Amino acid sequence: MIPQYAKSTDRDVIAAVQRNEQGRIDFRVQARAFAQKYSAAEKPATWIHSWAGSYSLTGIAGPAKDGHGRWTKPDHQGATKPFKNNPLHTEFTAVRFRAEKVPGIDEGGYVTGYRDFSTIMHTPILFVQDGVAYMGLGGIPLSDQSGGWGKGEFDADLWAEILASEWHAAKEAHTGEAVKP
Repeated sequence: MIPQYAKSTDRDVIAAVQRNEQGRIDFRVQARAFAQKYSAAEKPATWIHSWAGSYSLTGIAGPAKDGHGRWTKPDHQGATKPFKNNPLHTEFTAVRFRAEKVPGIDEGGYVTGYRDFSTIMHTPILFVQDGVAYMGLGGIPLSDQSGGWGKGEFDADLWAEILASEWHAAKEAHTGEAVKP
């Protein structure tokens, strides 16, 4: 059975979660730096795509500063990116991060369900607080994980199920903000 909330004190789990958290921070810093360098917008912003531990820069607030090659017209949200034949396209596409697999959990996410029998994939929310790794899902995992992109892997020797209240308390301590329902 896959729990909605779990924790681990395994040092390899904790180290992987910490490296992934730092990787996401570094990615956001790199994305903001790219936007600051090339956006002519009053408030340079970034558009980011994330999926199952993979993050990539998909645009910056347009228009782009003059003298940096051809860029797409800003879309309906104001995002622009360099054309593929622009030398900056290589730099743009290099702004990405791929999280490493965390021991004991499925890197593809888990299928969760609702009372109306619909399903959705959730990638675990992972963080470390006070030397403990925590995992939380946005819904209750289904016992049948065959409808998802992952394999439904969960190692109960590395992760122990916890109450939602324990996860929420740890998340609030980690972020300094109340967890929103």
